[in-house]
Amino acid sequence: MLYGCWSRRSASLVLVLCLLLLSSGCKGDVQAKKAAHMQRGEAYAASKKYAEAAIEFANAVKLDPKDAQVYYKLALAYLNQGELPSLQKAFQALYKSVELDPAIADAQLKLGELYLLDKKFDEAQAKAELVLQSDPNNVGAHIVLGNVYAGKKDLPQAIDALRKALALDPKLMQAYLYLANLYRLNNDFRTAEKTYQDALAVDPKHVATHVALGAFYATQKQFGKAEKALRKALESEPQNVNTHLQLAHFYASRGQAKEAEIAYQQAMTVAPKDVRPSLALGNFYAASQRADEAAAAYKKAVAIDPKALEPKQKLAELYLSQNKLDEAATIIDEILKASGGKVMGLYLRGRLELARNQPSEAIATLQKVIHDEPNLAQAHYYLGLAHLRNQNPDSAKSAFAEAIKLAPNALDPHLALAELFLQSKAFDQAM
Repeated sequence: MLYGCWSRRSASLVLVLCLLLLSSGCKGDVQAKKAAHMQRGEAYAASKKYAEAAIEFANAVKLDPKDAQVYYKLALAYLNQGELPSLQKAFQALYKSVELDPAIADAQLKLGELYLLDKKFDEAQAKAELVLQSDPNNVGAHIVLGNVYAGKKDLPQAIDALRKALALDPKLMQAYLYLANLYRLNNDFRTAEKTYQDALAVDPKHVATHVALGAFYATQKQFGKAEKALRKALESEPQNVNTHLQLAHFYASRGQAKEAEIAYQQAMTVAPKDVRPSLALGNFYAASQRADEAAAAYKKAVAIDPKALEPKQKLAELYLSQNKLDEAATIIDEILKASGGKVMGLYLRGRLELARNQPSEAIATLQKVIHDEPNLAQAHYYLGLAHLRNQNPDSAKSAFAEAIKLAPNALDPHLALAELFLQSKAFDQAM
């Protein structure tokens, strides 16, 4: 009897010990798996493969959902992808990170920056001030705070915050650029120019500063200095496609067609696999009424990146403007079949139906567009044209008015609405 009792107790003890060992082994296995995911994630991030890094960090989060640092690394991977869905995921990861550990200052400030993007200035300010409570000399917090004040149109406070950031880190180029822009907005042009020059004294080859100084001089109508600044930027980085495009846009804005064309072509040479130079050259040709050359440039852009929607959109719009409706229809069908092409494809199809004198079909199609994208001013404008073609001037007026509300500087809806008021002899409203 006694033996049986001890036997049962021994069996129970062995079972408990086995369970403890098994539990310990599982925990060790989980931590090993987490470490492996983290290691792969870090490697992907270092190679700028941010989508792959996000997958690895997300797997690590599943294994340890209470590790604030893993959420922060996941957020960085999403932020570096740059697209809107990724930014939304980054926000969620950052929010969770600071919820688990409010002391991660960098996560608080990244969250503040996302609030800034969403124009939620009070929330961004709260994040910056929270960091400053524990670290009054945090440069990033002063920069976020400066951008908050700028968003609230409190330029003196914004300038003060950016000056504090520069006092803490006199080599922070980003702060110089923000501060110079604030002086420009405050109409203190002399101090703005000096701030750009102070930045270049710190780093004479800083491309972004040369480009910003060139843009500043252009707004001051000092076009010679603007060109010189952009050329300086190219001297620092001759292979920088963005600077080539900036120079080309500058020449185009000045009506220097030959120089602009050369600059766009140089951008294509520098970045032959980048869709943007071909697209920009196509836009330049289209604006210059050189339709055949525009079409060739857009087709080249499509060939470089067959999945890119904007070159196809531009090509379809060019064909519509030339009344090449069958060619336009082919491109529009491609856009509709593409991922993310529904709204733009329907908008272009509505224009195509209008061009084919099918106003009822155009109205139905454009109303679908507006249902999905109510802020697309062009859709309201073409809906107004379709209503006009369908002998419904009141609906046309409403559509034109909505287009003007969404895009006050757009000329076409203003002219169309004024014409309608003139036809109805409402001369005071046509003015």
